[in-house]
Amino acid sequence: MRFLLNVIRNIGLRVKNSLFSSVGTRISSFLKTKHFNSLNDKENFVTLEKRIDDCEAQIKQLSSIIQKELNLPLPPPKHLQIRVVGSYHPDFIESGFSSIYPVLNRILKTDDKKLKDFRTILDFGCGCGRAIRALATLVPESKLYGTDIDEEAIQWLKNNYSKFAEFYITPHLPPTEYKEEMFDFIFGISVLTHLPEDMQFQWLAELNRITKRNGYVVLTTHGEKHYLKLDSNAAGIMKKKGFYYHQAGFNYGKSISLPDFYQTAYHSHDYIKREWSIYFQIVDIHTLGIDNHQDVILLKKV
Repeated sequence: MRFLLNVIRNIGLRVKNSLFSSVGTRISSFLKTKHFNSLNDKENFVTLEKRIDDCEAQIKQLSSIIQKELNLPLPPPKHLQIRVVGSYHPDFIESGFSSIYPVLNRILKTDDKKLKDFRTILDFGCGCGRAIRALATLVPESKLYGTDIDEEAIQWLKNNYSKFAEFYITPHLPPTEYKEEMFDFIFGISVLTHLPEDMQFQWLAELNRITKRNGYVVLTTHGEKHYLKLDSNAAGIMKKKGFYYHQAGFNYGKSISLPDFYQTAYHSHDYIKREWSIYFQIVDIHTLGIDNHQDVILLKKV
C-alpha cells in the first residue's frame, strides 16, 4: 500500500468517474504519442504502466475484502462528495471524525453536554453521509437519522449506509415525516447558509416541532468573515437588517444539481439573537467555530 500511495503522489493520478476506472488505458494512449529521449525512457514508462495496473488490481481486491468480508461500505462517489464540500479530497471521510465530531462536542460543552448524552440524533442536511459515518463509530449507542433534499444522495445512502442510520428525503418545505419531539439533538452543517429568509423561518419552526423539550439544535451560518466581503449594496442591507440572501448571476443551485433556491445567505449575530429566539433559546454562538469558516450556533428548545 505504501508503494501505491507513492505512485499516486508522484504521478498525480486522478481517477475519473470511479475509484477503479482504468488508468492503464490512458497511459497506453499516451505512450502512442509521446516522444521519448531514449529507448530506456520508454521501457521505464512501460514498467510504470504495468505497476499501476498491478496497483489497480490490488485496490479492487482490497475493496472486495472490505465489502464482502468486513462488510464495510466504500466512500460515496466523487460527484456526491463534490456536491457537499466543493472538491474531491482524500480527507473527506476523515473530516467527519476530526472536524465535525469535535466541533459539535465543543459547542455542546457550553451547556455541559456532549454527543454521547443523546439517544436520538438527526443530521439535517446530511449530504452523502460524511458526518453520519463518523458518528456511527464514535457514538454507537445513539440512534442516527439523516435527511437531505438531495434525492440521489439519499438513495445512495439507503443502498450503502443503511447500517449506520435511517435516511429520508427532505421536502423543499416542511413538514418532514418525523414525529413531534422525536430528536434529542439535531445538527445542520451549512444548511441555513443557503436558504431565503421565509424558507429559513419555516425550517426553524419545523426543527422546533421535531426537537424534544430540552433538546438541542446546532446550526451554522456565514458570519462576519463572509459578509464583510460583500459589495456596498449588500453590505447596506446587512447593516440594516442583519440578513442577506445572495442570488448569484447564474443558477448556483442548478450548477451543483440542487434546487434553484439553493443560493448563499449571510447572518449577523444580532439577527440570530433577535429572530431565531422566536423558535429556540440561543445558548451560544461560536464565531468561525467550524474549520475557521462558518459560525456555529447552539440552540435549545425550552
